[in-house]
Amino acid sequence: MNKEITLVASGDSLITMRQSVHSEPDFMELVEIIRSADVAFTNHEMLLHDYEEDCYPAAQSGGTYTRAAPSIINELRWMGYNLFSTANNHSLDYSYGGLFATKAYLEAAGVTYAGTGRDLAEARAPAYLDTVKGRVALIAACSTFAPFGRAGDSRRDMRGRPGLNPLRYDTWYEVRPETLERIKKISEEMGIDGVIQSEDPGEFHFLRTKYVAGPNVGSHTKGNKSDLEGNLESIREAARQADWVLFSLHAHEGAWKDTERPAEFIEEFARAAVD
Repeated sequence: MNKEITLVASGDSLITMRQSVHSEPDFMELVEIIRSADVAFTNHEMLLHDYEEDCYPAAQSGGTYTRAAPSIINELRWMGYNLFSTANNHSLDYSYGGLFATKAYLEAAGVTYAGTGRDLAEARAPAYLDTVKGRVALIAACSTFAPFGRAGDSRRDMRGRPGLNPLRYDTWYEVRPETLERIKKISEEMGIDGVIQSEDPGEFHFLRTKYVAGPNVGSHTKGNKSDLEGNLESIREAARQADWVLFSLHAHEGAWKDTERPAEFIEEFARAAVD
C-alpha cells in the first residue's frame, strides 16, 4: 500500500445542468484539481430519475424536491468525481421509487456510492473504491431527515425498510432551576398531563421537550446509542477491508448559538470514529 493518497472532498452537489459544455479557465482549473486526485468525493444530493412509475413526491421533502436527469451522473464523472454519498435530507424526496431509480442509475454508471439501501444493512454498509494508491472505503450517514427516511433492519419474517443510514440524536434543554419551576407551573396551569415524568425533580418533560436544571444553559445533544454503535461497527469493518476509510455525515445541526461549530453529538461521534 502507498503511504500517501490525494483526496478531494466537496460539499453538496445540487447540479441539474450539463457541466461539460463549459471551458472557462477558472472553472477548468477547478475541474483539473478534482481530476488530479486519487479520490474525489461529493455528496450527491440530487435524485436521478425521469419521473418513472413509483417516483411519487413524498408528503414531506427535504426542504424542496430535488431531482435531475439521470445523465447528470456522467457530468459529475466528467468533472472527475469517483466516490459519492447518497445519504442526505433529499434521499426520499420522491419516495422509495426515487431512491431505487437513483440507485439503479448510479449502478448503471458504474460509480461507487454509499448511504442508502433496500434496508439498514445495505444503507450502512461500506462501499469500496479501488485505486492505484490502495483501497478506499466509504460509509455515509445523515442526521437531518424526515422520520420516514431512515432505513430499517430486515428480519427473518419481514423485509427491511428502504432508506438512508441514520445518525439520530436526542435533544434536551438545560435551564436554571428557577426557569424549570416556571415551566412546571405553566404545565400545571395548562392542565397538560399524561406524561410520565422522571423521579428526578431536576428534570421535566413539557410539550415533547426535555428540560434539565443546571448551569450550562442552552440546547444539548447526544447521539442515539444504536446508530452510534452501528456506524462504528461499519467503520471497524471497513478498516479491516480497506487501506483508507472515509466517513461522510450530512448534517444541518450546529452548536447552541454557534452554527459554525458542529452539534455536540457530531463531535461525540467524530471522536469515537477516530478512536
